[in-house]
Order: sequence, then structure tokens, then C-alpha cells
Amino acid sequence: KSGGDPSASARKKAEIAESRYACIVLVALTSLGGSFSRDVIAAVSPQVRKRFGLSHAQYATVASLQGLPNVVLAFITGAFVDYVGYRKSSLSFTFMVAVGTLLVLISSLSGTVWMLIVGQLTIGIGK
Repeated sequence: KSGGDPSASARKKAEIAESRYACIVLVALTSLGGSFSRDVIAAVSPQVRKRFGLSHAQYATVASLQGLPNVVLAFITGAFVDYVGYRKSSLSFTFMVAVGTLLVLISSLSGTVWMLIVGQLTIGIGK
């Protein structure tokens, strides 16, 4: 027989469909996590200003640091995605957001402003 087992073909199609749904959920959660990492600092601004002893202007500067890499890296990012590929670049950007979020967390525990700044910039690079 050249057709093979029809039930095996149906199982294979079901597995592919399930993996597609899993990928969609992962992409959605990654996007949600990146947005959360970017926006959470606004929700805790009084605590951040108190913890680091920042004025309103200094806090606004630190909070806006995530947007700075987007101005500079917008064109470079496109070339990077073309060169490395969509999957590897998505993974590397997600990793950057995770590292930046970890740096912000460590800075909040240690009270170091420079680590908060580096973390915000790293999140901006990854986002």
C-alpha cells in the first residue's frame, strides 16, 4: 500500500495543530510578559521613587529609558532579524527582556540606581 495508515496521518495532523496552538499561546505570553516588564514600573512609581530617592523628573527619566534604544536600534533590529532569522531573534529579544527584568529586580533589592538604569535600557533593547 502506498497510502499508509490513515489513522497515523490523522494523528500527525492533530499533533501539528496542537503544536501550532502551543506556539500561539507562547507568543501571546511572551508579548504579555514583555509589556508587563515595560509597564510595571509606572504602577509602582511611588515605591520606586522612595526606594531610590528619586525626584519626579529623575523617575521620569529612568522610566523613559526603555524607549531610548528603540530610537537608535529601529533600523538595526530589522537587519538583525533578516540576518539571524525570526526564531533566533525572537528568542534573543525575549532573553534581553528577561535579563533586563532580572536586573531591575536585583536593583530594587540592592537599591542601586545604576542597575535600575541598565535594566531599563536592556528591557528597551529587547522590546
